Amino acid sequence: MDGRFLTAFVVPRKWPIGCFKLKPYNLRHMLYLTALDSPFVKKEVKPEYFDTLNVMAFLRICSSRHPEEAFGSLSLSEWAFRIRMEVDIQYFTSVVRACFNYMHECSQPPKTITKERNEVKNDKENIPFPLMMVTILTSKLHMDIDKAWETSIGQAIWLLTAFAVQEGSDTRIVTTEDEANAVGEREALIKMQEEALAKIKEEALRARK
Repeated sequence: MDGRFLTAFVVPRKWPIGCFKLKPYNLRHMLYLTALDSPFVKKEVKPEYFDTLNVMAFLRICSSRHPEEAFGSLSLSEWAFRIRMEVDIQYFTSVVRACFNYMHECSQPPKTITKERNEVKNDKENIPFPLMMVTILTSKLHMDIDKAWETSIGQAIWLLTAFAVQEGSDTRIVTTEDEANAVGEREALIKMQEEALAKIKEEALRARK
């Protein structure tokens, strides 16, 4: 079984970070974080972009039943958590790292190989990624729009990849088992090449004598 598939679908219902219990990172989370210009969804990540305010916003959005419920007064435990991040830079760094690990684990897409096609592709970069994914989930898979917004990033990509393959796309999923076998094959090939080269050198030395 592909390890990336299992990671995308067999995820814990809640991820503990500090005093928060985060829900699986989904398209609605991404939409709200993008609207807030969160550093967690920027293409370029720089340490100076992060502070306790935007980290708290990220954690509250991803732990709420609906992101719009995240914008309220902080509880006592949340205040204590934020103060600890402000006074302990190492702890703050570990929290930011945990947030990225959480996003990564919830966003495991399949690794695919697709044959190149000589065709002109329409520029769709102006369409926000979360909106594009929800549109495809609802139109192609007939998923309820609220369910689509709550689908984790990794699951959405896996579902749409499987749908594309079913529809005849010339795409092959490279599983983690395939990669492990490929590593073994490469190592065996290198060993064979080394043995062949040693044999050639040995024959060359004999010929000289």
